[in-house]
Amino acid sequence: MGDTKTPTIVSAIDLVVFVVVALALRGTWGHEGVSVAVFASTAVQAGLLALLASRKLGSGLGIWKAALGMTAAALVAAGAARGLEMGATRLIPSLIHGRFVDLVMLTAFAVVYGAFTWAIGLEDARTLTGAVARRLRKR
Repeated sequence: MGDTKTPTIVSAIDLVVFVVVALALRGTWGHEGVSVAVFASTAVQAGLLALLASRKLGSGLGIWKAALGMTAAALVAAGAARGLEMGATRLIPSLIHGRFVDLVMLTAFAVVYGAFTWAIGLEDARTLTGAVARRLRKR
């Protein structure tokens, strides 16, 4: 399309949203606050780009369906990871910090996110799971 100014402006807005949300949540949520900030800024960026693309290209229903599905999946996955962390740290208080806990939370987020996007039928999730399944069958 030749337009480089609009994505640059949207990226600047994305950066501002990330910094504001990350700073606002860092004390309360710790490293999960950064995840929420990434989600918030990405949602703003995707929403703005989808809105602008649908105006230029016409129908953007597919873009909005995917964006809403990914948003819902990210919220569900973040809630699941947060709940898992809270439950684990109550059982074993020494797990409050550490790379192992971070890895477990990241894995939980990824699994729940992937399962949710697959379950609601997002095309990208189905394509990814199909590729992974084909790769595993080759072994």
